[in-house]
Amino acid sequence: MSSRIFGFVSQFMGLDTVKYLAPHLLKGIDTADPIAIEKALLNTEPFLATTINGKTLTGVPVQGAFAFVPLLAEYLTRLEHPVSRSIYLPRIREAVNKLADQGASIVGLGSLTGAGITGGGKLVRPVNTFLTTGNTFAATSSVMAVDKAFALTDRQFDHGTFAILGATGSIGTAISHELARKVSGDAKILLLARHEVPLKSLRDEIARPTVGYSTDIEAGIRQADVLMVTTAAHDCIVNVDMPKPGAIIIDDTKPWNCDPRLKEREDILHIDGGLISVPEIDFGMPMDCPPGTIYACLVETIILWLRAIEEDYFLGKVPFNQLPIMREWAQEYGFNLAPFHSFGELIPADFYEDFAGIRSH
Repeated sequence: MSSRIFGFVSQFMGLDTVKYLAPHLLKGIDTADPIAIEKALLNTEPFLATTINGKTLTGVPVQGAFAFVPLLAEYLTRLEHPVSRSIYLPRIREAVNKLADQGASIVGLGSLTGAGITGGGKLVRPVNTFLTTGNTFAATSSVMAVDKAFALTDRQFDHGTFAILGATGSIGTAISHELARKVSGDAKILLLARHEVPLKSLRDEIARPTVGYSTDIEAGIRQADVLMVTTAAHDCIVNVDMPKPGAIIIDDTKPWNCDPRLKEREDILHIDGGLISVPEIDFGMPMDCPPGTIYACLVETIILWLRAIEEDYFLGKVPFNQLPIMREWAQEYGFNLAPFHSFGELIPADFYEDFAGIRSH
């Protein structure tokens, strides 16, 4: 384990998060004026929000720090455009520098702050402070969630359509490879994204006859028996009426790209992806997830710090053969999936038995 600390960076999920965690940033600002809000946030320096202390379930001490980039999630969905990168990436770099000054040997780029790197940007980091997006454990935990959901609902990998929404992204690509390896029998993989060329490239890369692709997002969602949502938007993509009865949804987005009304449907199983149990770690502030849990991207940062990894960790595409390795590392330190939640609320234990009787058609 490194003698230094780890760091983690995130933006604000939305305006409500700013009002809750840092209301002083909006003092004197008309919160109905999006231009005024963005101007105020761009004039605010990234800041250290809290320290992180505790231990893993195997008793290994944990010490880190958390910094906020004072930007909203919707701003960072623009990072694929060079002009937006030139505005927002320097702010992310400032946050990384602040954590490096605190002694961080590795910094996780949480939520959408890593999108500029996976989308083609470059982030010049301090010497001897390394970076990760957390996407490897995010992808790993999503596949783990499918395994657990199938065990709870008596399903198998030998039939049905497994659709990956956002398949050509960093997390989606790794999940697509791993699910293609796991399925058998009559099961099919459906890759979903906006652009055909990268979809076809991914299909050809996986090179299995059971794999297809489509740019018709809504039609693909309606076909899915299992839907992996790995998009990086700031608004809703999966509307409440799209998934068919019996569908299982692993939602790896934050802010959520699924309609919160999905939790009112008793004929689908919506699961918040990437939630890991960390009962012995104190984050020093509300972390926008259920108590005793945290997202896999932050846990990956902790794991890499514990293993004293001294290199940037897969900032672009995640090699799918790295998923079982990350799974072993997580188990070594006692990082396991949290009980399933849907939009932040615990799914009752008796739900699974009733849901198991529903089969999509």
